[in-house]
Amino acid sequence: MSREELELGLPEIGNKLFVEKDGLDYDYASINRTRGLNNHHSEFLIIEGYRESTKDLLTNLMNDKDIDWLKIDSKIYPILFLFRHYLEAILKSTIRYYNILNNNSYSDEVGYVSTHSLLNLWNELKPFLEKNIEYYEGNSRQEYLNTNKAVESVITEIENLDKSSFGFRYPFVGAKKINDPVKYSTPSFTIDLSNLKEIIIKMTNYFEGVHDEAIRFLDEKQSNDYYNDL
Repeated sequence: MSREELELGLPEIGNKLFVEKDGLDYDYASINRTRGLNNHHSEFLIIEGYRESTKDLLTNLMNDKDIDWLKIDSKIYPILFLFRHYLEAILKSTIRYYNILNNNSYSDEVGYVSTHSLLNLWNELKPFLEKNIEYYEGNSRQEYLNTNKAVESVITEIENLDKSSFGFRYPFVGAKKINDPVKYSTPSFTIDLSNLKEIIIKMTNYFEGVHDEAIRFLDEKQSNDYYNDL
């Protein structure tokens, strides 16, 4: 903890965490002030925030000139949680767009079933993606299938380690009694940071493309529906 942080002291009566502010300076944040087309804006911001925060934290850690094991072994938890939650958020958002596109739900409805399982979400999204193969031919079709297989392998790897989104948030598996023996949320292992960063970037490249494609399909459909109704 820095000297400046220590000098701030302790919470005082009347302190509030969330204080309203406005103006043109970049010194305040906004939550849920804009809904956007198809109620998408908060989804977009969450996906954007978790993706960039994952990369920023990992890059800053790897570039730290005063690095030590404490920094690495403590910050790896939020890095992995941020990335995992990014995947969960973008999977749910992509499924939502496809369900609206296919008239399975409407833009004022959630559009997906609540779950933390990345593999369940992937299996829900995959039929929509496989339908897109109709537009691919020859080598492009096989490359698409191979890429999806590689993505599924990474998702399965995360699922086997952290099925319910608790593994990187809590040290122990939830106990039913205070005297239950310690059981760690994840096994003991090491992580190559350079490889981790490379695979994170590859996965974000893939899902941003898949997500943008779903948005484009829906935008085309809604534009056509609008002009057909004129």
